[in-house]
Amino acid sequence: MNPAISDVRGLGPATVKVLAEAGFRTVASLANTSIEKLSATPDFGEARAASTIKAAAELLAASRKAKPARKTTTKAAEKKGKKQEE
Repeated sequence: MNPAISDVRGLGPATVKVLAEAGFRTVASLANTSIEKLSATPDFGEARAASTIKAAAELLAASRKAKPARKTTTKAAEKKGKKQEE
């Protein structure tokens, strides 16, 4: 599951609304934007933009690491393995 933009450190409901109105609706959109673009958003100067981008990138990286590994074994491979063991 992808983290919500409201999970980014330092963002409250009012800020999330401002960001959505400016086109930032996902953590990835924040993490991948530039300081210049985000600082053009109301209530965001360069310092806040930089810290928000960093927090979004950290949250995104942590969420990617936390995802469980996909099971790659297929049913056919499992059946084949059982037949070989018999």
